[in-house]
Amino acid sequence: MRQWQNIPLYGRIIIALVLGIITGLLLGDRAALLAVPGKLVLRLLGALAPALILAAIVHTFMTTNLGGPLAGRLPRLLLLNTLVAITVGLTVANVIQPGHGAGLTPPSPPEEASKSANPLALFLENVPKSLLGPLGDDGKVIGVIFIAVAFGMALRQERARPLGTVGHLVELFLDSLITILHWIIAVVPLAVFGIVASIVGTEG
Repeated sequence: MRQWQNIPLYGRIIIALVLGIITGLLLGDRAALLAVPGKLVLRLLGALAPALILAAIVHTFMTTNLGGPLAGRLPRLLLLNTLVAITVGLTVANVIQPGHGAGLTPPSPPEEASKSANPLALFLENVPKSLLGPLGDDGKVIGVIFIAVAFGMALRQERARPLGTVGHLVELFLDSLITILHWIIAVVPLAVFGIVASIVGTEG
């Protein structure tokens, strides 16, 4: 296990990619179920990303000294970053045109779930799409449990940290999100393996 952890993340992803191709060729259509871990990881990353961005921005504004020349440079930097991002996005969309000529067909309308629904699909459906989603009116208790367990485990090592200010609380929240993110990143190679094996096995 330690030897696997010592391999850089990109190396683990490449190994998972190769193993996924081999497994997909060997299993064929039976490899479709291997896509479940990948979908789970993508769902978790999607749920974590907005909260992580929010906490990072709040923490940065609370801890950075914005006085002096930096106060005037910050709006210009934000505007420049926004313009660069828009330019890159428009260039890629209009010049490279991702997906053009792929012959993709629109997905068929979803069918009503049968009584014998796939347990794995039901499990994925209960994984929260966002951290605040399960806390709303339409939230599911299982989603709340997912979030509670994740933060409970992440905060165990921080339970003795003193919280004297709001800044400490924001920093604790950010550190907890980063800890959970590291857990998710650790299983990214497994997700790559499953998705690649599923695509190779079902699409050829």
